[in-house]
Amino acid sequence: MKRYTLIMLWGVVRQMDKRILERQNIERTYHNLKQKNKNGKNDKIIGNSKVYEFYRKLLGDVEGLKILDFGCGNGWFGIELARSGNYVWGIDISDESIKHASMWAKKDGLEEMAHFSNMAGESLNFDDNFFDLVLG
Repeated sequence: MKRYTLIMLWGVVRQMDKRILERQNIERTYHNLKQKNKNGKNDKIIGNSKVYEFYRKLLGDVEGLKILDFGCGNGWFGIELARSGNYVWGIDISDESIKHASMWAKKDGLEEMAHFSNMAGESLNFDDNFFDLVLG
């Protein structure tokens, strides 16, 4: 009976893995198309936007932290945090978004402070307790 239970559980896990991959593919396709449809006009929101002000008030002054920007999109907030002296690792499922984030980090001279990777949230490649702060 235990063997049957284990086989059933393995089947459930495999089915969940398949559903996660399907969801990730749908999400990746959506965000890639969203970035491509901007025709070079990207929504890098910085400085005085209400969204930026909200997050900055929420965080307060932070400097010298290792920060994970989970679902970083085009990297606008991670770049601002890097500009403030933090080390930022931004991850997003959209390779188009990561391409834009990396481009802006390079353009702003922040390649050493802001790192962007195409990565799904379900399979992070970081050591435990690596980050001081996780945003998402």
